[in-house]
Order: sequence, then structure tokens, then C-alpha cells
Amino acid sequence: MKILYKIINTLTKSKSAYKRFPLSMLFIITAAVFFILAVYSDVQYFSADMIKSSDNNYLAWGFMFLLITVSSIFMKLTFEAFRASAKDSEELSKYKYFGIFLLFLNLIIIYGVYNKIFIRDEVLFSYDSKYIYWGMFISLCVGCFYISKIFYHRDYVPYVIKILSATGVSISYSLVLFVGIMAIYTALTSLFDVKIADEIYISTFIVVFLPFNVGILLSNYPRFRDSFQNYEVSKSFKILISYIIIPIFVIYGVILYLYFGKMLIEREMPRGIITNLVLWYGLFSVVILFLSSTIEDTPSIDLFKKYFPMAMLPVLSVMFISILIRINE
Repeated sequence: MKILYKIINTLTKSKSAYKRFPLSMLFIITAAVFFILAVYSDVQYFSADMIKSSDNNYLAWGFMFLLITVSSIFMKLTFEAFRASAKDSEELSKYKYFGIFLLFLNLIIIYGVYNKIFIRDEVLFSYDSKYIYWGMFISLCVGCFYISKIFYHRDYVPYVIKILSATGVSISYSLVLFVGIMAIYTALTSLFDVKIADEIYISTFIVVFLPFNVGILLSNYPRFRDSFQNYEVSKSFKILISYIIIPIFVIYGVILYLYFGKMLIEREMPRGIITNLVLWYGLFSVVILFLSSTIEDTPSIDLFKKYFPMAMLPVLSVMFISILIRINE
């Protein structure tokens, strides 16, 4: 019953996303509409040489509104942070103008991306354009993790964990809903010989993983002044970190050290791929150390936090040596 109550409570609370992020929800719904129009307009939109950016390219507009959605969320969180930092009514009135400035800044950024990707390029997401679009998209997503705390740094780690938890909840709900709808479609086709077009399957996926998913995420998105006093991570999260993630990272590190030993014995130069293997390993290690900073009195995690940063120094040294060798070549 508790699980059912939590599900109903989460779905009911999803209405708050439309109150706190009305423009973002409008934009993500618009993006979903354009993606669905692309599905029904021309099958070639999803072919290997797809996505011409001229004339009625619904897919291009879908990606554009997807970027606008993330940008509007970032701007909304930025405005909340600056408005809450106001000390008196006079400063509060000034931040109203700051909100207008953020709106114009958002429009400038969006127009710049639109002009570069959707007007000048004949093909959407050509070599340069994909890095501009996805670089901007990922940067805004990462920015949403910290921009609200720019003036209020207390309980930052629990705040990030809450965002990750909200993301996990939204994805879980979307997966369950999508699988359930697929089961209904399968029952209809199997029992009543109802023919369901492929476009309906794709459109269902779009609706579930865009408006529904984002609505659940934003409804659970924490406010930066939410109290996290005496915050404790869940037992399942501790088990995940202690018994699954840390052992994987340790084994991976041992493999790297064995490779370094092989390098010294055979007097061979590090392979070029070592840069990618170490770089991503180091980045994820920072994330794990960051998240585990809220976990106390767990021996395996305490040892990991104490010794792992020192163990990473030789690994990073080999990575930079590999980079210098490639530059020299």
C-alpha cells in the first residue's frame, strides 16, 4: 500500500511542474508534437542520410524546442536563485528586470544555435553542428545541477542527490508506463487482430519519454532552500556504492595497474586508447567521491575516499604521458 500511495502521490504532484515551470512544460509538449509530426510526415526523416534542415523539417523543430526546454529550465532556476538573494524589496524589484534580461539572453542563445545549425547547414547535425548543439544541451543540463545553489551553498551534495533521485524516479515511471502501454497494444493485436501502425508505437514512446517524463522530473525537482538537515541516503544507495560500484572501480584500477606493470616489463609505450580509458574512469571517480561524501561510518566507502585519490595519481600521470607522446608524434 505504501508503494501505491507513493505512486499516486508522485503522479498527483506532477501538476506542480506546470505551476513552477509553465514555459518549460509548454516547450517540451511542443517538441513532442513536432517529433510526432516528423514521424507521420516522412519516413526518410529517420533514414541514414536524413534530416535536411530546409522546408518543413518537423524533426529539426523538435530538436530546437528540446534545447529551448532545457534552456528555459536553466533560466528559471537562475532567476529563482537571484531573486531569493534579494535583501529587501528594492533589490527584489531590480531582479524583476534581471528576469527580463535573462529572457532576452535566452532568446539570443537560442537564435544563435538556430542560425548556426538550422539555417546555415544543409544537413542537421553535420560535423560541426552536432558538437555545438549537444555541447550546449549538455552544458545547460549540467548547469541545472548547480545554478540554483550559486548563492546558497549549504547541503549541496544532498541537493544533487535529490535531483538524481528525481531523474531516476521519472525514468522508472516512464519505463513502467511505456511497458504497460506496449502490453496493451500487444494484447489488442493478439486477441482482436487490431493493426497498430509503427507510427503509433513511436509516438507513444515520444509522449511518454518527453512530456510525461519531464513533468515527473520537474515536479520532484528540489528547491535550493529545501532543508536537508540530518539527511541520510537510502540503504539501497549505500549498498549500491559499497558492494557494486566501489568494487567495480577497484577492479578496473587493478587492471590499469597491471597494464602499467606490463608496460614497464616489456618497455613499451602506452597505447593511445589509454587516454580515453583513464579520462572517463577519472571523471566517474570524481562523481562517486562527490556522492559518497554524504555517507559516513561505512568502512569500504571510508577507505575508498581516503586512498583512492592517491591511487589515481599514477594513473593520471600515465594518461598525460600518453597525451604528450601523441602530441609529439
